[in-house]
Amino acid sequence: MKTLTITSRDPQLTSTEIRAALKRHLHEVNGRARVHTLDADDILALAKRVERTLVTAGVTQRHRAGTRVSFLPGGPGSAYAQKGYYVVTTVVTLRRTRDGWRLASAEKAEIPAARVERLDIEITERAEADILRRSFDGLSVRRAA
Repeated sequence: MKTLTITSRDPQLTSTEIRAALKRHLHEVNGRARVHTLDADDILALAKRVERTLVTAGVTQRHRAGTRVSFLPGGPGSAYAQKGYYVVTTVVTLRRTRDGWRLASAEKAEIPAARVERLDIEITERAEADILRRSFDGLSVRRAA
C-alpha cells in the first residue's frame, strides 16, 4: 500500500483533499462495515493525539520523524461480549515523517466485543533522549561517596 498523507506542512495539500483521500481508502478497506470501523476523522484525531503525546513528553519537532504508531480500537463493551459477539473494526499503522503523519497501513479486523483499545507508540532513540533530557530537567543526581 502506498502511504497516505494525514497531516502535512505542504501548502499545496488542503485538509479537504487529505480527508477525501483517507475517506476513499478507508471505504475500500472497510467495505460495507461502518459501525465500529475507523473513519477519516478518527485517523486525523489519532494523529493529533499521538502528536500531543510526543510534544508533552518533550520530543523535539526534528526527532518526531521515524515514530510508528499501531492502533487497534476497543470493542463496544460488555453488553455485546456477554452474547459472545465479535465486531469488525479497522487496525491502522501510522508513520511520522519530517513533514507530518502518514497512514502506512489499514486493514479490517474482527475482534471480541470486550477487547480494550491498544495504542503502541514506537519512538526513535533520539526521541527517547529528548524525553529523558526533559524528565531530568531541573534535577540533579547525588552520587554516593
